[in-house]
Amino acid sequence: MIKTTDQLYRLIELKAVPKRIVSLVPSITELLYDLGLEEEAVGITPYCIKPPHWGKEKTILGGPQGVDFDRINQIQPNIIFVSKEENAKEEIAQLMESYPVWVADCKNLDDAADMILTIGEITDRQYKANQLVHDILNNFQQNCFSHRGRVVYLIWKDPWMTINKMTFISDILKRCGFENAIEGKEESYPVISLKAIQEIEAEYVFLSTEPYPFNDKHVNQLRKVLPGKEVKLVDGEMCSWYGSHLLKVPAYFKQLS
Repeated sequence: MIKTTDQLYRLIELKAVPKRIVSLVPSITELLYDLGLEEEAVGITPYCIKPPHWGKEKTILGGPQGVDFDRINQIQPNIIFVSKEENAKEEIAQLMESYPVWVADCKNLDDAADMILTIGEITDRQYKANQLVHDILNNFQQNCFSHRGRVVYLIWKDPWMTINKMTFISDILKRCGFENAIEGKEESYPVISLKAIQEIEAEYVFLSTEPYPFNDKHVNQLRKVLPGKEVKLVDGEMCSWYGSHLLKVPAYFKQLS
């Protein structure tokens, strides 16, 4: 019997090390691959794009919102990994009625490290998980970023949406030298106007490539209406994926100029 808790402090009990794993979170799917769980991972979402070949080899289960419950029932997983933020609350509750469900809720780098270690314990990949966390934390410690400026980080358009300081993205930005300029917002992802962005004291405006697919066209458009602010396109995976992808983050921000 394996007993563990998820990041909502729920007790999870498993009869044995899981051999049929479902991940409904792209960053956790990549983590499973890097932990060497090629055979054990049997179901993923169409948004789980890393590793690329799993999209052809694994059962695609819909989602992260819009889960294909019939396919999950066919697979009969031993455990399902979901995210409080990324997966629909109602669907998580429905999955919990039939399967062990481990819920991730990462608000900072420390939470991500704990998640990686716990998944390593659950899947009997403790050594790889420990090494991965060591390397991730070491990378951040060795790249001590000086203060690089204040930033408004945009994740959506129509309406424009940003992030508050309690989010995982904000923590990563801070560790890489950027101060989130959004103050005092109760919502994790508040709506913001262009006028408000113009008035905020910030050197940078970052446009994330996910969840909204911002591109160079949007960068050029905003540069015209946000004089005095440096508008940049940033890789959303580098800012929001909280699994093994974190290994690449310090080097990415180091070259971001």
